[in-house]
Amino acid sequence: MADEFVDVLDEHGVLTGQQILKSVAHQDGIWHLGAHVWIYNDKGELLLQKRAATKLLYPGLWDISAAGHVAAGEDPSVSAARELFEEIGKNVSLSQLRKQFIIKVVHDVDGMRIREFCHVYTWYCNDDIATFSRQEEEVDELKFISLQQLKTDIDSFYVRNYVPHGEYYDRILAVIEEELKQLKKII
Repeated sequence: MADEFVDVLDEHGVLTGQQILKSVAHQDGIWHLGAHVWIYNDKGELLLQKRAATKLLYPGLWDISAAGHVAAGEDPSVSAARELFEEIGKNVSLSQLRKQFIIKVVHDVDGMRIREFCHVYTWYCNDDIATFSRQEEEVDELKFISLQQLKTDIDSFYVRNYVPHGEYYDRILAVIEEELKQLKKII
C-alpha cells in the first residue's frame, strides 16, 4: 500500500497545520486521524475482516469491518466511506454512516508507535456476505459473527485471534446493542 500524507494532531486531537507521511507518523508516534466503520445487520451480527497475512500491523487477526487512515485534508466521514469501498467493495453515501464517537487508539507493536484519533461509525446493512468483495492486499477473509459470540471471544482466550482493541470493544458493542434495540422498535 502506498504511503500517504496525514494531518498531524496534538495530543488533544487538535490539528497542528502540519502534514507528514503515515509511515513517519507510525515510526515516531505522531498523532493523526483514523476512520473505523462497524457494520451490523438485523440478526445482531457484525461483519469482521481478517487482516491480510502481509499486513505490517496485526497480520492474520480479525478486526473492524473497515478501517483506515484519514488522508491529509480529508473529512473522516469521507475516509470512512472510501475505506468501505476500497476494502470490502461497498459504495455508501455519507448519510448511511452514523458517527458514534472519537477514540484515542494507541498501539506499540513490531517497532511501530501508532497514535490515532479514530472517528468511529456504524452502518446498518443487511446485505448478504456474497455481495461484499475484499481487497486482497488488505483483507484475507470476511465473516459475520453474532454480537454475543464476539463478546464471548474477546472475554476469553480466543482474544488472541482479534486485534487487541481493549475497552474499545466494550464501548462499540454497547452502541451497536442499543442501535439494534432501537431498530427492533421500528420494525
